[in-house]
Amino acid sequence: MKQFQFFTFRVLKVLNEKLKMFLTILIEKAKRISKSIIESILKSILSLTKIKQFFKLLFIKFKFKKIDELSENKKDSTIYKNNPMISETTISI
Repeated sequence: MKQFQFFTFRVLKVLNEKLKMFLTILIEKAKRISKSIIESILKSILSLTKIKQFFKLLFIKFKFKKIDELSENKKDSTIYKNNPMISETTISI
């Protein structure tokens, strides 16, 4: 009877150690997986911010170009308003 109890305690001890080892490995794998997921999310966010900055700069360039074009058009229209050209009519004598 004592041998049976000794054997069962030994089996339980081995199973407990195996379970602890399995759980630690499982936790380490979960940490690695979550770390890789977080890293991939951060990389995608960084790439999106770079793309966003690029388009923002591109938009600003086009915006300034449009503003410059509008200002030139306004300048032209003010010049024409201040100095109206008299249309020459051909008078036949």
